This record gives sequence, C-alpha cells and structure tokens, in this order.
Amino acid sequence: MAVYDDSKFNVWRACIGIIWIDGIVQKEERDWIEDRIEKLRFTDEQREILKQDLANNINFEEVFSKITRPADRGFLVHQIRVISHMDSDFSPKERALLQKWNDFVMKRVDMDEVLADITQAQAEHDEEMEAEQEEFDRHNFFDRLIGDLEDS
Repeated sequence: MAVYDDSKFNVWRACIGIIWIDGIVQKEERDWIEDRIEKLRFTDEQREILKQDLANNINFEEVFSKITRPADRGFLVHQIRVISHMDSDFSPKERALLQKWNDFVMKRVDMDEVLADITQAQAEHDEEMEAEQEEFDRHNFFDRLIGDLEDS
C-alpha cells in the first residue's frame, strides 16, 4: 500500500527539480534527497522514479501540475526554502529561478483551501480522539466493574 498518494509523491519529485535548479546537484542536496528517498515510506516503484528523476532531472511545471492538494503545494513552498539554503553556492541566477518557482507555486496555492483542509483534518483527528477516549472509558468502566465484583 502506498503511503504517499500522487499529490504528495509529486511534491518530492518537484523537490528534485528544485535541487537541479542550477544544473548541478551538490553533495549536500544529493545526500538530503537520498536520505528522504530511503527513509520515507515510498513504494518501491516510487523510489525508482525518484532515483531516475535525481539522475535525469524533471520538468518542474509538469510535475507541479500533479500536486493537487493545496496543503501539498504549501509544503512544497516550505521545501523550496529548505533546499535553497542547503548549499553555499547561491548564485543570483539560482536566487532568481527559486523566486520564480516560489511565486509560481504561491500563485496556485489557495490559502482558504489550505485552511479548510487543516480544519477538516483537525476535526477528523478530534473525532478519532473522542472515539478512542470513549473506548478507553468503556474498557475502564468494565475493568472497574469486574474489579468491584471480584472484591465482593
């Protein structure tokens, strides 16, 4: 079972495009992305695609179009910032391209949708926690009841 759906997976593919922005993959950048490729819960097929992307680069705009969730697009903005500070070789050309891609991504991030996604996720989390608490309380009640019966 894939842990990362297509939208989140393509965030990581886009990160590889960001790493390639200056035409050179620096050691720090390669180490960072390879660490993620190995440690995050990608399928074997996703890992192979990422490794091929790292070896050959990607078409950023094409991959970006596959990032469908607003929260994933917001996460990509964060990753662009992380990657941009990774190597010490931050040329004016690289800075301009990173700003262009950051702007490109931000124009397609609807903050109302991001907030709605966060609100929905929080509500779902709260419901799960409430259900777990009810289950715990029910077991705790029966444990106390059995204990009281054993004591009498």
